Amino acid sequence: MSHPSALELTAALRTASIFDDVVPASQATSLKGPLLVHYPEHAVCKGEAIPRPTTLAQPEVEFKEADKDATYSLFMVDPDLLKRNDTLSGQVRHWYETGVKFDGTSGRTVISSQAGARNDYVPPSPAYGTGKHRYVFLAAREPSPYSGPSSADFPTTGKADLKDRMKFSVAKFMQDEGLTLEAAGWIEVDADAAAMKDNLALSAEAIKNKLTGQ
Repeated sequence: MSHPSALELTAALRTASIFDDVVPASQATSLKGPLLVHYPEHAVCKGEAIPRPTTLAQPEVEFKEADKDATYSLFMVDPDLLKRNDTLSGQVRHWYETGVKFDGTSGRTVISSQAGARNDYVPPSPAYGTGKHRYVFLAAREPSPYSGPSSADFPTTGKADLKDRMKFSVAKFMQDEGLTLEAAGWIEVDADAAAMKDNLALSAEAIKNKLTGQ
C-alpha cells in the first residue's frame, strides 16, 4: 500500500473523527507518520475495512519515521463498543505494550522479550447491530528513562478481561504518563457470527471474574 504523509494521515484521522473521539486534535502536531498495521493478508492504516477472520492473529506494526533509539508504548483501542464513539463504555483496550522499538531498516515492531507492561492482543469482536468499529493503533514515544506505567488503574500484565479493558481513555493515559503521540493508523471491522460468539464469551468471562473477585 502507499505510505501516506503525516499531512495526509492527519486529514484522514480528522475525517474519521479519530481526532477528537480518541485523541485530541492538538496531538496532531506531534505526529510523524502513519502506523501501518500488517496482518497476514492485509497492510492497512487509513481505515480500510477488512474481514474479521483476517484480524485474528496479532499483527506487526510498522513506523518508518520512528526514532530507532527511542522506546514506544503501543496501543490498540476500540472507541465504538455499543455505538460509534461510545463515551459511556469508554474505549476498549485491545492491545498494549511498553518498551517497543522499531527496526531501523524495516520500520517493523521489535517487542522486547523482557518483562514489561503489556495486555495481550484481543482481536476485533464487534457485536451485531453496532456497525463497523474503528480499531485505532497508536505509537506514543516514552520519556527517557521510562520504567512503565505509574498511573495505570488496570492489570498491566498478560490477559486482562473485558471489564479490565473497558472504560479506557488512551488520551488521558498518555497525558498522565508523559507519552508523546508520534504515529497512528486504524482499521474498520464489521460483525460476523464468530465475532458475536467471541463477544459473548468475553462478556461471560468478565462477569464470572467479577463475581469471583478476580
